[in-house]
Amino acid sequence: NIFANGIFIGGGKARGIGFTKLNREKAGYCIFDLSKEDELKKYWGAHKNNYLSEKSFDLATIKVKVSNEEVDKKKLKTFYEEKKYNYKNSDGKLKTFEEAKNEVIEDYRLKNSKREALETYLLFKKSQIEPTGSMNVKISSTTFPIDKLKNAKLGQVLKPIEQEDGYIIVKITSINEPKPKLFKEVRGLVLNELKSQKQAKALEEQAKARLNLFKGKDIGFVSRDSKKQIAGLSEAKSVEFINYVFDNNKASYYKIIGDKAILYKILEQKLLVNDKLKEYTDLINENIKQIKQSEVNQNLIDELRNRYEIEQYYKGN
Repeated sequence: NIFANGIFIGGGKARGIGFTKLNREKAGYCIFDLSKEDELKKYWGAHKNNYLSEKSFDLATIKVKVSNEEVDKKKLKTFYEEKKYNYKNSDGKLKTFEEAKNEVIEDYRLKNSKREALETYLLFKKSQIEPTGSMNVKISSTTFPIDKLKNAKLGQVLKPIEQEDGYIIVKITSINEPKPKLFKEVRGLVLNELKSQKQAKALEEQAKARLNLFKGKDIGFVSRDSKKQIAGLSEAKSVEFINYVFDNNKASYYKIIGDKAILYKILEQKLLVNDKLKEYTDLINENIKQIKQSEVNQNLIDELRNRYEIEQYYKGN
């Protein structure tokens, strides 16, 4: 399963870098016996801290739903006049009362429910009422305002948290810190990790063993900034490989990229032509100029911040 290509190295150009595409699965398929449960458990025991549970919070809850009672139109219009800058069209223009009516009703009901939620919060905080529900919230939750829990203490009752259909009041009943998961919970992860490690090791050993047997196809001269895509690699991986060859001083070696081992050998080098050298020099000088200008600008901003107090103004429509 040998393919060949060429690549660039050093301060000039090189030709004739062949590569051998060794597949990780094939390199390690006969090395790992899935029946070796003791080996799995031993690996898990040595790497328990890599398989931790996620921090979470157990909460006792009380929900305060938004009332569906009919709203007095006069009060609704008064509320709209107070909050009308919250209701805008996609073009930024204020919505009329009629255009925003449904939104206004929701906000008005939510505001009225907040009074009930605050009363409920005080009673809950004083242990004068019992919770009506419970929930567990993981630290990675995207449906709960987790920031409100991060600094909360055990037993603390939080102020009402706004939700789409009302408010929720929560009490922290347990803070579950990360801890190693049981082996049976992570056996599949452990198996994949150990298998991957063994295959990677086998792949590297096979690559080293094949260096002396290397045979490649000459693809001509390429440079560090070449856009040539190497057969068997994506354009991004080809660039990664080229840069790797440039960044080490070995004329014949290998590079592991994903599940492949790529072997190469440099056959010939030559210096860059003057036009190319000038292009690189101009590019470096331009980068240096931009860095200097950026530092000057930042120093000026820092000086102004130290000298003057910064004030922010908001102009309403």
